[in-house]
Amino acid sequence: MKKFKDGGYGIAKPGLAHSLEGEEGIYKIPKMKKLTIIITALNEGQEPLNTIKSIHETCNPELYDIILFNDGSSEWVEIPKEYNVKVIHNHLRKGAPANYDLGVEMAQTRYVAIFNSRMRFPKDWFKNVFKVLENSKDTLFCTTSLFLDTNEKKTGKGYGAKINLKEKGTFLNPEFLKAQKGNVYDVPCVLGANYFTSKKWYQRIRGFNGLYDYGGMCAFISLKSWVMGGKCQIIKNVEIGNIYRDYKDKVAVKPYTDNMINFWYNKALTAFVLFDNKKAMELLDTIFDSAYYSLVTRALLNKYDEIAKIRNRIKIVNNINNYIKEN
Repeated sequence: MKKFKDGGYGIAKPGLAHSLEGEEGIYKIPKMKKLTIIITALNEGQEPLNTIKSIHETCNPELYDIILFNDGSSEWVEIPKEYNVKVIHNHLRKGAPANYDLGVEMAQTRYVAIFNSRMRFPKDWFKNVFKVLENSKDTLFCTTSLFLDTNEKKTGKGYGAKINLKEKGTFLNPEFLKAQKGNVYDVPCVLGANYFTSKKWYQRIRGFNGLYDYGGMCAFISLKSWVMGGKCQIIKNVEIGNIYRDYKDKVAVKPYTDNMINFWYNKALTAFVLFDNKKAMELLDTIFDSAYYSLVTRALLNKYDEIAKIRNRIKIVNNINNYIKEN
């Protein structure tokens, strides 16, 4: 493993996507890629490489680009050049939302995919996803999430999610749904760490803009897709494996649980931006007795102007109250 020191910013040079071939000075134009896959990882050991291998083994590499963010890992497994991955090293942690937004901005394809770094892919996933994707408009997709333990044993499946919008204690928490009839159908929320959409729609709804670090990402982007006139759907016949962390292993989950302030900040920001001040205050009341309350409220006050700008940039087409009634 390669160890990094603090400070600085580097971009690993990717290998050539295609060698230009031809005769007598006439060269072929490289084939246009169809999808840019964006992955972010923090202290995931061998998993980013395992995920990339799984993509490579199940999909023609001429169809996709991969942008991989090393988000401040203390140790890192180098990605061989043969996989043609653009690796961006954040020596200071920027957080998954910022990495995904930057990755989409960098994408040179019409469609983008958001993955985590602990994924396993089935044969023909690309063909089946893209057949749906290229015939869609203003839609955020997920596939069936195949639950895998750390030994890659199958433990269950999830088919998109619903978002709790009523109970104060678990407000904005997503919960996996059971399967419904049909292959492609609407779901209230994407979930499962594999999301597909057009670059145009992602940027129109402004992705994860405003969120910090980890937490609340699925609910935030799903709700924005809906209120701005789009939708969320599942592609049920594609099952993509996600190795879920063992939450009994404190070392394994620490990268994503050592900053609960940002987790609650993200939920509060979602409430302020997409609901109203009353709903946001009800959310904050649920952590009133915790150490996070004063820190989160102070952060919200410091970011008041920024939050107001985020809210103003969202062009509401569907009333959030109708979403609550329907889901």
